[in-house]
Amino acid sequence: MAAALDILRKEHRAIARVLHMLRDIVEDDAVLARGVESGLIAAMLRYLHVFPYGVHHPKEEQQLFPAMAARDSGAVAAVAALVEEHAAGYAFLNDTRRALTEIGSQGGSGRLRRAIQNCIAHETRHMKREEDEILPVAERVLDGETLAAIAQTFAASDESQKSANIRKMFKSLHGPDR
Repeated sequence: MAAALDILRKEHRAIARVLHMLRDIVEDDAVLARGVESGLIAAMLRYLHVFPYGVHHPKEEQQLFPAMAARDSGAVAAVAALVEEHAAGYAFLNDTRRALTEIGSQGGSGRLRRAIQNCIAHETRHMKREEDEILPVAERVLDGETLAAIAQTFAASDESQKSANIRKMFKSLHGPDR
């Protein structure tokens, strides 16, 4: 299996673990309330903002998808649909973050729960589609040399993106003076 695709699969598993924890949290009112009060849900939503949208999706959209579309005209529509799904997922995530800020209003807890559930459902479907439909096409249409080049680009961009995103998250948690 190609290293580039293994990297994406590994990242999907990391995202799925956070989604699974969120799913567990929203199943119980008391746990949901503690998750809000402790800042855990806010931190998890920051992760879902920073990692998928700052690190993972750019890899797909800037490297993998264009390579697939260049090699297989049949992949163009599927790739375009996935880019649209990324945008839709971002909208679901923003709805969830907004619901978190409105938690104190009447019905706020229910809105937050539904927003989290919608976000989880979308991201889970999206990753399943990538795993079941897109990555197998990539394995079929991209040669080893192309996949190796993509993996090298992933590795090079990982360090700079992760460092910048970690600094950004640290500042959001501790303020800009630290």
